[in-house]
Amino acid sequence: VRGGGAAAVEKVSAGFGGLWRDGFEGLWLLLSRPYVFMAFWVSYATLMPRTVLDYQNSILGVTMYDTREDQIAFFGKVNMMINCGTAVLTLLGTGPIVQSIGIGYSLLILPICMMLCIGALCLHYSLGMSTAALVLVCIIAYGLNSPCKEMLYVRTSREIKYKAKSWSEMYGSQWMKLFGAQMNLWVNREGAFCTPHCFHSGTTAGVTGAWVVLWFGIAWRLGVQHRQLEKDDAIVE
Repeated sequence: VRGGGAAAVEKVSAGFGGLWRDGFEGLWLLLSRPYVFMAFWVSYATLMPRTVLDYQNSILGVTMYDTREDQIAFFGKVNMMINCGTAVLTLLGTGPIVQSIGIGYSLLILPICMMLCIGALCLHYSLGMSTAALVLVCIIAYGLNSPCKEMLYVRTSREIKYKAKSWSEMYGSQWMKLFGAQMNLWVNREGAFCTPHCFHSGTTAGVTGAWVVLWFGIAWRLGVQHRQLEKDDAIVE
């Protein structure tokens, strides 16, 4: 029994060691291949400003609806709109959009919409505007950007698909959310010291605007490189 227990412990330890090794190898592949890093950035850059939109929509929703039942009903409707919109876009719009303008240009749609939505919320801070902005960017992120993200990895090696993509999905996305959480914590945190609301439109527009401009530039460069890979029928090793 003791021998079996020791063997089980060794097997578990070896499994964790393999996970750590694959994680570091995935990070190295991501950092050492510009195409892979740009694919990672374009895939998850939306999470930073979307975390800001999520937080503001939650604050405004809780402020507008007093009872827990009304709050649950409101957030349920928001999620339903996102799910229904994503289903419609995926079924009717994603294929024609990608076929007509290509993957590279399709990746530019989300940062443009994000910039417009953040700008609209900064100009008109209300529950209706925050809900519309959140629903729109989520629909485009889930229905268009996510499928394009998967298509980007067609032009990569099996090792990159397995290790670098897995690292991005497991760890990288959390870093993007962390950046957005810092905006919520240090810039727009709710408190009694900033009634009636604590949303700083100027700072939010400046920081998220700079983020989206960087995101747009990386998406543009990635699209150029992806078109070249398709033209040469090559992959990133």
